[in-house]
Amino acid sequence: MTKDKLKQLLAEQIGVEPEDLNDDDFFFEDLHMGASEITDFAQTLENAGFDTYEIDWGSLETIGDLAEQLDLHG
Repeated sequence: MTKDKLKQLLAEQIGVEPEDLNDDDFFFEDLHMGASEITDFAQTLENAGFDTYEIDWGSLETIGDLAEQLDLHG
């Protein structure tokens, strides 16, 4: 899996274009995602084949943080 795929799934989830998402976008402040949207997105990632078992969701602030915890590149 790649960071581009992560951004594509997130963009679909929140209704924006993938190219509008940046690694330094904050989930709550910039993307206006609440806890329930984060939970829904976690399920979307699992369904897409991402291994989310080790993610500390409480510590995530940005898209880059999530990509780093998922060890994604590109």
